[in-house]
Amino acid sequence: MLRVAVVGSGPSGCYTAQHLVQLDPGARVDVLDRLPCPYGLVRYGVAPDHEKIKSLQGSLRAVLEHERVRFLGAVPVGPDGVPAARLRELYHAVVYCVGAAATARRPAARAPRPPPAAGPCAPRPHGPGRPSAASPR
Repeated sequence: MLRVAVVGSGPSGCYTAQHLVQLDPGARVDVLDRLPCPYGLVRYGVAPDHEKIKSLQGSLRAVLEHERVRFLGAVPVGPDGVPAARLRELYHAVVYCVGAAATARRPAARAPRPPPAAGPCAPRPHGPGRPSAASPR
């Protein structure tokens, strides 16, 4: 029996779990998440008035309610939780379906760059007496 840990219970984690149980009738999948409730940003990062996106929770719930899928919430993985080495001991495979843990810092604003020099991707002038970009050279 194949045992797989999927770290992250957002859409990518749930769809990974769904795909695994569909491909292997003997696979057992544990979906782990550092948060106590599943669905990642669909639950925590989408405004309540975005009903179409929020409706994804129903299909994700169906995956987590599958008899061979188990959700384990409030289980951090990494330096402050279960070590990755321990997961590799317990499971045949570990799939990470997680986003960034912190906001990325954006570089300081830069001065505008000059337009690219003439080349295969540079725009060509159009107008009377000038060849169009689509015409042969």
